[in-house]
Amino acid sequence: VLKVGTLYPEMSVHEKGLDFYIDLLHKGQLDENVPVANLEKTLAYFDTIYPMYLIEMKTNCGVFLADHVKIYMAAIENLRTEVRRARAILDPSSEGSEVGVLMKTLENQLKDLEAQVKIIKRRLPQDRSQGPLSFPESVALTVHQCAGNLAAVVKVTDAFGKAIMALAIANPDAGVPGPKMHDALLNAVDSKTEFGDQGIQFTMKNVALTLTKLSVISTAIQNGEYDFDGTREETSVQPILLRAQQVKAEVKDATGLKYKLEAKDGEIKDFKKLLKTKQEELSEMQVRKDLLEKKLIDSNRDHDLMIEKLQRKLDDTTNLMKRKEKEFEETMDHLQADIDSLENERGELKDKMKQMSKKALLQGLSKEPKSLLASGSGAAGGGNSSDAGGLGGPTSLGPSLPSPVRDSPLLVQQVSDMKAAVNSLQQSKARIQGNHLRERLARLKPINIPKHQIKLNTNNQEKTDTSKENNNLDQEQQLTKLIKRCGAARDELFWLLCSQEIVDLTNIKGNMARKDAKEQATRKIREKSLRTEISLLQLEITKLMACRLDNGNTVPSDFGSFSSSAASQAINQKDYCLMGSIRV
Repeated sequence: VLKVGTLYPEMSVHEKGLDFYIDLLHKGQLDENVPVANLEKTLAYFDTIYPMYLIEMKTNCGVFLADHVKIYMAAIENLRTEVRRARAILDPSSEGSEVGVLMKTLENQLKDLEAQVKIIKRRLPQDRSQGPLSFPESVALTVHQCAGNLAAVVKVTDAFGKAIMALAIANPDAGVPGPKMHDALLNAVDSKTEFGDQGIQFTMKNVALTLTKLSVISTAIQNGEYDFDGTREETSVQPILLRAQQVKAEVKDATGLKYKLEAKDGEIKDFKKLLKTKQEELSEMQVRKDLLEKKLIDSNRDHDLMIEKLQRKLDDTTNLMKRKEKEFEETMDHLQADIDSLENERGELKDKMKQMSKKALLQGLSKEPKSLLASGSGAAGGGNSSDAGGLGGPTSLGPSLPSPVRDSPLLVQQVSDMKAAVNSLQQSKARIQGNHLRERLARLKPINIPKHQIKLNTNNQEKTDTSKENNNLDQEQQLTKLIKRCGAARDELFWLLCSQEIVDLTNIKGNMARKDAKEQATRKIREKSLRTEISLLQLEITKLMACRLDNGNTVPSDFGSFSSSAASQAINQKDYCLMGSIRV
């Protein structure tokens, strides 16, 4: 009791929450829209406290069973209401569905469960006093487990009822179909319990399990197995004696603590002596530390002086480098100015040299015939005249200056003139050959063609023109059909690209897995048919293009294409003569 008294501040908070719900019940405002999260927290708190502080208390069997009977009756009433609401909302055409059958089964199970609870209730005393009942802890645990099973079913049905009410409000003119209610019940089981693998059968299994256990308990109560056997309870010791024993034990503990404290005082004195010794050592270390700090300060001062000296040297070196850089830049500016002046002089000299070289070339051209005559006479008279003719060219007109090696403008002009002359000769030759061939063709005898052959060729030409027109019409129709088939194939391809669905790998059982497998198989069949259609279209387009390119020189058939009669005659004709040759 003392341990439980320490939890009074926490219990008072939960008591206020219970008072709030009791006040709502008195006012008639406690309905399904009131949140019960705080109430669930309170129940969880007391479920945690009971095994820790109150498990040793003896259970009053009659009161315990009477309280649980009330819990069972309230749970049965709640479940009956939820089942009736679900059957009222369910679409009449879905009565034979899995959810409809489950609701009917639950209603029958609730009737049987209510009958068993009433049997237990009739055996209990009505005034909640000490009744003639006594059962072991295993039976109490079974009763408690049954209450927990019904509580889990109530949570699931509550969530299920809210979900189907939302569906009914969304479509008030028609009932909720069975598949939607099936999904709502499955979602409620998954969200409120940890037994989602059982599916919607969770409610029926829990109610059936509770019915089985309560049937055994009700049968045992009717057979008198839990009746009072006449044994008396052990007389409890008076609280004052228990308190006296506790005080004596505490005095003994206090005496033991006194001896322990004395021993601790001796240890404290020893620690004080040790502490004094350590303090003396610490003072010596402090003196040493002060000496080391003084040495460190002196070394830092010397270091600072050395840094200042090095900094001054660095500044002097930097200034000297700046001065040298300035002198270097000035020298470079002077050199650049000299280079610019030399470049200008060089350009002027080049211009003068060009003018002088043009004059010298003109003089050389005027003296060239004379030099040729002189060279001819020099060949008859000796080598001296050749040397004299060789001196008739351009002479030096100024100081020798370095210049790049270039082709002479006169040579460049002569090369271009030679190219123009060669082109003119080639054109003249081609013109003469063309005229000669035309003259040869004009001198040839005319070709004599028989009249019947002319008529036959005319008729064949007319037939060929008619067949070409028909073939053109057929090709146009075939082209239109191919265009339509290409458009349909393209639409099918776009649909396959846009309708790709992601397979739900987490749902490996049930109708969803079979649905995914069926959709994948259907998609593969459509892809295969599309590939076949594309291959056929490519083949037919190739055939159509071949027919358009041969210009009527082939005859189509069911098994292939053959050369026309006119083309075969032209190929097999041997009476021909050479008209000319073309060379590339």
